[in-house]
Amino acid sequence: MIPRRSPIRPATRDGATLTCAGVSVDFGGFRALSDVTATFPAGQVHAVVGQNGAGKTTLSRVMAGLVTPAAGTVQVGDRLLPGGNVSEARRNGVELVHQHFALPPDFTVAECFELFNGEQGTVGAFSRAGLTRRAADLLAGAGAEVAPDAVIGRLPVETLQAVEIARALASCPKVLILDEPTAVLPPPAMRGLFDRLRRLAADGMCVIVVLHKMREVFGVADTACALRAGRLVLEPTPIGELDPATLSRAVVGDVTVEAAGTTPEPATSAPVELEVRELGARSGAHDASAADVSLRIRQGEIVGVAGVEGNGQRSLVEAIVGVTGVRSGSIAIGGTDVSAAPVRERRARGLRVIPFERNVEGVSLSSALWENHAAMDGGRGAFLITPQALKRRCQEALRRWKVSYRSVDQQTGNLSGGNVQKTILAREITDGLRVLVAAHPTRGLDIAAASDVRGALVRAAEAGAAVLVVSADLEEMFEVCHRVLVMLGGRVVATFERPFDAEPVGAAMVGGGGG
Repeated sequence: MIPRRSPIRPATRDGATLTCAGVSVDFGGFRALSDVTATFPAGQVHAVVGQNGAGKTTLSRVMAGLVTPAAGTVQVGDRLLPGGNVSEARRNGVELVHQHFALPPDFTVAECFELFNGEQGTVGAFSRAGLTRRAADLLAGAGAEVAPDAVIGRLPVETLQAVEIARALASCPKVLILDEPTAVLPPPAMRGLFDRLRRLAADGMCVIVVLHKMREVFGVADTACALRAGRLVLEPTPIGELDPATLSRAVVGDVTVEAAGTTPEPATSAPVELEVRELGARSGAHDASAADVSLRIRQGEIVGVAGVEGNGQRSLVEAIVGVTGVRSGSIAIGGTDVSAAPVRERRARGLRVIPFERNVEGVSLSSALWENHAAMDGGRGAFLITPQALKRRCQEALRRWKVSYRSVDQQTGNLSGGNVQKTILAREITDGLRVLVAAHPTRGLDIAAASDVRGALVRAAEAGAAVLVVSADLEEMFEVCHRVLVMLGGRVVATFERPFDAEPVGAAMVGGGGG
């Protein structure tokens, strides 16, 4: 059952209503927004929902002054904002927390606050000690438990988001816009974020948040509106007048969104396709090292790895894929030890990967769609293959995955995030698949696309693949997985089987018990 918000509260402080009137945006010959008119009153949390490519991020960027509309206006209170002027938008109280964080990785938290406050004319107004004190106050106000002298590049993702919100609050905004803030958060951090947003709205702020999941919308929002294909198909409506089915229909139209379905149990005699034994592996700056990790996945089986980010999930995945070396233990695919094998050999044995960061590890955003599709192709047995043949393969794959694109020659970076993810799936879930490692496969995807991806994981398992899913979304794993392992501090601390219960799994994630 989806928990509901309490009734809308009146603002307790002076706030500012944000109004969009007839906003349209063109990118080349593509109309991203068409005549969007919506009013977002102060003192409330407003959810903006829609499929990938519906125009949610574009609307957020228009409101924040980052994109100049071809037509229409944005107004904050009684002030009409000039289009495409970030400084004026900020001066009038509009702040945007981006989906992809923009903080310099080598700066400390306090230095980031000084950098961004410079746009407000405060550089030099504080001593180093003063900056540290001010940063500490801002962090405390945003509920961010981090030291002002902490280096940005060493912080976990949920802490980075709290720092971004604190940075945005430094200018005392009237309107706070957050673009898909839950996409990177585990459940405990998400609850903390929602608590902060409710407090800000209760203090009179206008909070506008782009969301994908129904339970999140009904858990935090006072109103919800929906975009589809650049048009506002549901104006901001009190959450008490909506239900998940109505809102889902507004998002996807007449398209039926089907659940992935319960994954059939694999045969007890099914061979093991992926086996990890007592693995020890290196880690990056934001992750614990995998230590003494063992797991076995049979043909037709889906195993999930849960855990707060930074507890060894990336170290495990990168060791299986071959990106980082194995310190101890072993990895076998189809019974063959690949612990020292290069990435290409592992792929030749049927390993496929949906990486953590699709825009960095999954594709080259500056390359054409067909080039990204062919990047891991290897010719599929052909000694020579023409670009025309590669383009045809790409077209066929993108059509199967219902990717929205203009031409296989276009830059991949021109696609929405969901369509980028689907191009990766189109490349990886192919003939010859034996082991699929899927890291956050639905992160940032809309309702319909996420359902498609979960269905693809189930179908891959039904076709005989062994599937390893790393996700912060427990509901997603409970829907498709046969077993769920929990990692904490680089180790597997608990294993759970169907039927799943979120409470003990969540407790294991934070060190409160195991299965």
